[in-house]
Amino acid sequence: MAIVFAGFTAVQFNDIDASIWIAAYGAVIFLSIFRATGRDPRYIALLCASMYAVWALVLLGQTNGQWWDGEMERETGGLTIGCLWCLAIFMIRPTEVSRL
Repeated sequence: MAIVFAGFTAVQFNDIDASIWIAAYGAVIFLSIFRATGRDPRYIALLCASMYAVWALVLLGQTNGQWWDGEMERETGGLTIGCLWCLAIFMIRPTEVSRL
């Protein structure tokens, strides 16, 4: 998922509000990498999921149904995917590592 969100981030550089979206998607990249390397970012992921859910709901009120062509619709979709992935990171418990 870090690669998917890196792609989401890459297409933001020509946007007017690029810094906001790069930070939002970048956070998901770092959470994915932290989780993949065995770190436990569960509570930060839960915080991000909560923020993304509220943000997506606010943007949802500004959509007009152009789900493939509208900018607000794409932003809402990206936030929803980010929210769901952050929830997945939160729900996956870190594995116990035995000490040698």
